[in-house]
Amino acid sequence: MADEDVTNPGSPIPDPHSGSRGSFGGGAFNSGYGSAGGGGSKGGGSAGGGGGASSGGGSPSSVPPPNPGSSGGSSGARSASKPPSKERALIEGVLKQMPPSKFNFTTKPPPLASDAIPGYDIVREIHRGGQGVVYQAVQKTTQQKVAIKVMHGGPFASVTERQRLEREVRILATLNHPNIVRVYDSGEVQGAFYYVMDYVSGHGLDTYIAAGPHPIERTLALFTTICSAISAAHLKGVIHRDIKPSNIRVDADGVPHILDFGLAKLSAESAVGGRDPRAAMTMTGQFVGSLPWASPEQAGGIPDQVDIRTDVYSLGVILYQMLTGKFPYQVVGNMRDILDNILKAEPAKPSTVRRQINDEVETIVLKCLSKEKERRYQSAGELGRDVQRYLTGEPIEAKRDSGWYMISKTIRRHRVPFVAGAVVAGLVVVFGIAMAIMYSREVNLRQIADSEKAKAETALKAESEAKAAEVVQRTRAEQNASRVRSLALSFMLDFNENIANMRGATKAREGILRKAKETLSALAAESSEDPALLLELATAYDKVGDIEGGLYLPRVGDTVAAAKSYQAAREIREKLATQNPSDTKIAAAMGESLRRAGYVAQRNRKLDEAQALYQQAAEKLAAAGDAERARRARTDLADLTVIRASQARDPVTSPALIASAQTTYAEAEQYWRGKATADPADAKAAQMLGWMIDKQAKASIALGQAMMASMRSVAETDKAGALQRMQQAQTAFSDAQKLAEKAAIEFDRLAKAHPANAVYARDQALAVYNAGDALQRTAELMNEAITLGVSPGPKSLVDPVYEASLQRFNESLVIFERLASADESNLEARHDLILPLNKVGNQLRGLNRLKEAAAVFDRSLDLRRDNFKSDATEQHRKDLAVGCYKRAEVHEKAAATLQGAERQKELAAAVALYGEAVESYKSLAEAKIDGIARDLAEATDSLTRAKTAAGG
Repeated sequence: MADEDVTNPGSPIPDPHSGSRGSFGGGAFNSGYGSAGGGGSKGGGSAGGGGGASSGGGSPSSVPPPNPGSSGGSSGARSASKPPSKERALIEGVLKQMPPSKFNFTTKPPPLASDAIPGYDIVREIHRGGQGVVYQAVQKTTQQKVAIKVMHGGPFASVTERQRLEREVRILATLNHPNIVRVYDSGEVQGAFYYVMDYVSGHGLDTYIAAGPHPIERTLALFTTICSAISAAHLKGVIHRDIKPSNIRVDADGVPHILDFGLAKLSAESAVGGRDPRAAMTMTGQFVGSLPWASPEQAGGIPDQVDIRTDVYSLGVILYQMLTGKFPYQVVGNMRDILDNILKAEPAKPSTVRRQINDEVETIVLKCLSKEKERRYQSAGELGRDVQRYLTGEPIEAKRDSGWYMISKTIRRHRVPFVAGAVVAGLVVVFGIAMAIMYSREVNLRQIADSEKAKAETALKAESEAKAAEVVQRTRAEQNASRVRSLALSFMLDFNENIANMRGATKAREGILRKAKETLSALAAESSEDPALLLELATAYDKVGDIEGGLYLPRVGDTVAAAKSYQAAREIREKLATQNPSDTKIAAAMGESLRRAGYVAQRNRKLDEAQALYQQAAEKLAAAGDAERARRARTDLADLTVIRASQARDPVTSPALIASAQTTYAEAEQYWRGKATADPADAKAAQMLGWMIDKQAKASIALGQAMMASMRSVAETDKAGALQRMQQAQTAFSDAQKLAEKAAIEFDRLAKAHPANAVYARDQALAVYNAGDALQRTAELMNEAITLGVSPGPKSLVDPVYEASLQRFNESLVIFERLASADESNLEARHDLILPLNKVGNQLRGLNRLKEAAAVFDRSLDLRRDNFKSDATEQHRKDLAVGCYKRAEVHEKAAATLQGAERQKELAAAVALYGEAVESYKSLAEAKIDGIARDLAEATDSLTRAKTAAGG
């Protein structure tokens, strides 16, 4: 990291971007790597910390700025131009008469020697803070750059300081996320505690903000990554409590990293280190957090009210800054005024600062900054998803505050006397049906209030009281409904998404689905005619359907159940559309229901029905002004057209259908290329561009397969026609290879720009895989054409093409292996690894490199067995059957080259594995899984053949 990248310390409050906590922060001056420890002590300030304000809570403007050249503490704050007082002279005289100490109590130790920490070469000092120093170093064994944080004070550091730093290490060690700095090592040097972490070059987010304004979509994309990292901490039970720009570092690739968990606490804790809860707020006489980014509950000094929604508020302040370059309210001046602003002041609307901020973005920001925790996003994950919805053109879930809520806030602010007509006892927010019932009771109380109001019309005072009661009851009912929705959906989505790809998670996800559906049913029964709640329920039903219908990998896999959930969402939206025919938001949601209905019809092989539904969806979304999702529906339609083309196997029909689909893909490619060119930092546009090119590659493969099947069907009767079809297939496979290579280049560029994002590397691996697939099919076409007498070419021409395909599959395998090794618990990555292993094994078998093929298929089979053992889903059973069959084929082929006992050994192994495959296919057939009959017949035939060869 360059020296100029480090954030310089500044004054405590007048410059919030300085990174200094001063008298209010929980730590000393903050570098790009976060503080080197906790905060300054009461009164005198920590060593090098710049002298905190006294415990009397004076104005922050009275705190002198730190002297970077001094040793900190009170001596560092003394003016050189002012003569010492008599009291100071007496103290210094006494000190001179004392014998020198054998210990060195200096609070600013000299820099470490380059070899001071075993295993590391110290390169340079990066930052010196209040309780420690951060060094850049190189790990000797790996030559990897690292950062090392060393605590000040050595053996004389306070127990609290030592415990805080050790605790930060323990917390960071539990967090495994690409956008949170990792801890590699810890220990002691010269009596001082240290730990080793990621070295992140680049600059702080505060520098990014100061260089703004940046394009809104780019800013939001960066912010979603920050939310993802904070959400990962929340799901581990960690509350950061000090999220601010200087604790977020943006590396050279534009990727953010969360730093400094020195003030973090575990959500299960009631206090820090077992102390009284008040200690969490007042430890060492300081405010815990950084005041300009603090939440109302932090500013109010209520530690047991601090939870993950506290971090959501801080994220809201940061998002406000990223978009506008300003704070949402005044954070400079008297401390009491600043606290009052955090507790009471309404944020200035972001659009009044920057006109380009639209209503939806403003709604998201203001929801984060609600003074009441219940009205904020209930987690960082929920916030990040809503921002992502905006970026992808989907309706956001945040809602503007209702008129009744604003009235109730006005009443509370001005303290107008009013008497509630009814009191609700025991407002306890619980998850699920109980909360829905409570909401219903609140509605009944509102109706009672209406009745009381009618009876009291003759008395002006009674009427006023009834109106006030109505406001209170409406507000309570709305708040309870909001709690129901937020807690239910947050639990469903946050927890489910974060265990979706974990091995062995299927049973847990089935349980989540059951509870989610019970909750949704209860809410639907109590939803009445509230359009906002009904739309949210429809969205939740869609998400449940998405989980149920994902037959691939770890998802539960129930198309029938998915169809029912999608239908429930569709019925809700149809009812709303009938009642509100001009509401474009409802119309767009209806279009999304049609898309999902098309998906179900396609999975059930009802292609005509699916085509009609996709067409309706595209038209509905376009009419509602949702151009982005209308384009997706047209892409769905093109995907369906490719399936039709592969089934047609006709030299006229198949090319015509593929041409139609390719036109749609090409239009989409042009659209996303335009967006990517206009903003090179728009990762989403770059990814969509690569996807559209890759779709064209797969469409060309489908065309080649159709033409190859057509060639096969006429080879005996029409050699000229067969040759023509062979040439069409060859051209299609050649085009597919070029397009897949082109897509791989796009994804490679994206993966290098965002090395921490595994999704882009996976896209690249799949594109390289598709290039290998196109080459493999070219080789198969050549081989079959020669065998059928359609082409006179020698078979010696085929092997080099197989070799070329093997090279591509190996290239994709390298990427997939890297992704799988990065997280061994990720089931999707493990399943991805099976795909190239299968292809590599096929090519090696086709090239008669049987020992190599056997080793590859053995590895593939081990993975499949492990996946089935972890999650005994039908998909994994099918994967296992395929793995058994592939390995049996190699045993059988090897047997053909051997004699005697060795031959019998290979055949016995083939029989055993073919038999296992048959049993698995029988189980799948009994479960009525589509497309199994042909696989079962083929496996049965192979088993019979192997038994016969073995003499059994």
